[in-house]
Amino acid sequence: MDIMLHPWQGGLERIFETRASYDPLQYPLLLPYGEPGWTLDLRYTVTSDNPSIGSNSLREYVSYLLHDYTDSDFLILKAGRLTQQCCVDQWAKLETLQGLTDALRNESSDVHRVAVNEEVANDHLQVAQIIPRGDAAAEPEASNLGRKVIIPPTFTGGPRYMCQCFLDAMTIVRETGAPNLFITMTCNPNWPEIKENLRRGEQASDRRDLVARVFMQKLKALNQYLDEGVLGPPRSMWLEYQKRGLTHAHILLIICPEDILVWAEDVDRLVSAELPDKENHPQLYETVISNMLHAPCGQQNPNWPCMKNGKCSEKFPKVFADETVMAEDKYPMWDNATINKWIVPYNPYISQKYNRHINVEVCATNKAVKYIYKYVYKGSDMTKIIIEGEEIQANEIL
Repeated sequence: MDIMLHPWQGGLERIFETRASYDPLQYPLLLPYGEPGWTLDLRYTVTSDNPSIGSNSLREYVSYLLHDYTDSDFLILKAGRLTQQCCVDQWAKLETLQGLTDALRNESSDVHRVAVNEEVANDHLQVAQIIPRGDAAAEPEASNLGRKVIIPPTFTGGPRYMCQCFLDAMTIVRETGAPNLFITMTCNPNWPEIKENLRRGEQASDRRDLVARVFMQKLKALNQYLDEGVLGPPRSMWLEYQKRGLTHAHILLIICPEDILVWAEDVDRLVSAELPDKENHPQLYETVISNMLHAPCGQQNPNWPCMKNGKCSEKFPKVFADETVMAEDKYPMWDNATINKWIVPYNPYISQKYNRHINVEVCATNKAVKYIYKYVYKGSDMTKIIIEGEEIQANEIL
């Protein structure tokens, strides 16, 4: 986000993200006394415990601001939606600085220059095929062709970043085999660790820092249980952490070959799609009722978010079955009763322990790999924009 300053002397002055005055000018409500923000030459405080005189990175500075100090007068954690906007802005600054660093690093890279030359050559070939010969009027001006900038793989969400992630994932599949379990863990804003640390009048949505911190501790604990073999001896595991909506994570678990889920009895041992007995398992019953029920959709709620073209995108309600059937190229057909057709598959032990929505799905065949990895690497949120003008110079490859 650009800031243009109008000095008393006249004219306009752009305030770059690396200036110490950027944050107080952008967020005067959070920094009412004009406290300077982060800058490139911000140094560590020299103490007996920390004699280092190195520079403080932007990531470290923002982590310091977002820490909840007991006697702190910082307003950055007390502004609700403005706090969320500030966090997004700081992340955008971090991505911008990373992009500038990569651009400078790649200026002297032969590989980078080869990639540019290849793409420019391909573009010229496409233009030559589109424009008829002899049509000089249709040929674009050389001054309007612009300069192409290759977005490096380190740019989060870019096409090369996504391609690199996919190649890394498929390398794991080639070495260890296809995923066996697909686990989705979603944050619970009613966790005691979150509610007990909220200030008066605050909601969980106002403290994304607190929610993320508690969720990560829960996620680390879940990963430890998975490493210990609660769902089978793990051979490999892949984790994706998502911040949109309620904080959640997707986990792909590849277990050892001797413990692969082959028969329906193996699936029933780890995963359930039934409502537990209220008398024998009251705590698990409440957890499933609160977190593992897909809200009735279809004709009852045609405008529910999961409804696409008149059908539930999650394929609820599920088909009835007297016993679990391992269907080819599909999720298993679960052993369920009438009341269980809206139950999301779960592992009883893990769901009861964490009291949250933790969906456990079985990957039946190797053909699920493409869909699973496409889902995990579906990319960052994007939007389409159009810039209209008489003379537009293309300077970026998206």
